[in-house]
Amino acid sequence: MIIEKNILKDVITDTKTKRKIYLIPYETLGSKNKVLFGIRPEYIRLSINNNYVIYDAILGLYDGKLSKNDSYKGLVRN
Repeated sequence: MIIEKNILKDVITDTKTKRKIYLIPYETLGSKNKVLFGIRPEYIRLSINNNYVIYDAILGLYDGKLSKNDSYKGLVRN
């Protein structure tokens, strides 16, 4: 999962939270050898077609905006 970093700012800056940081390598068109910082929450609960699904995942934290018009703040790939 990739999510805009600003959504989790309270979780990330909480000094009581001791989370392992993951380095996630990636490439895009025109740029290589990039790295996203990631965290693994205890769980992620998503509503998909009115059914709740709980995932064990790493959240890749993106510094910018994923959508120009803010229609979404994260990307999920199953």
